[in-house]
Amino acid sequence: MTIDERIARNIIKAQIASDSGKDIENRTGAKNQVARGPERFGYDAKTYCILQALKLIRTNKNSMFNYYVTEKTADQNGYGSIIVYFDFNIDKKRYQISFHTPYNQVPDEMMKMCGTGRKTHWKKNVSSIESTKALVKKFNLQGQI
Repeated sequence: MTIDERIARNIIKAQIASDSGKDIENRTGAKNQVARGPERFGYDAKTYCILQALKLIRTNKNSMFNYYVTEKTADQNGYGSIIVYFDFNIDKKRYQISFHTPYNQVPDEMMKMCGTGRKTHWKKNVSSIESTKALVKKFNLQGQI
């Protein structure tokens, strides 16, 4: 398994966990026993998966993935949060996935990453779920996550 595939798996799992925490069924197209963990543990699994993806990107400069961890900012509901953006290109098309973590739930390891990565702004050109589906397809992970 390549580093980029490991990063993709963690991002996909984080999306599944995030949706599960909102009682949204897995929409990624990735299924099997491993997806059950993020589905079952929801938000608790989300942060762990995000951190795993960040660590892999930070230690592998040739990755297809970029990231940015914001300083404390207001989320879509006005609450203090950290937002982690992942962006990548597939077939010359740019995709983005973002995750909000309430400030009071940000682990120390993630807090130390605030302000790091390539500064990114949400482009709104493709949704996080569509971007996640593109990763599932690129790495042929249907039914394998």
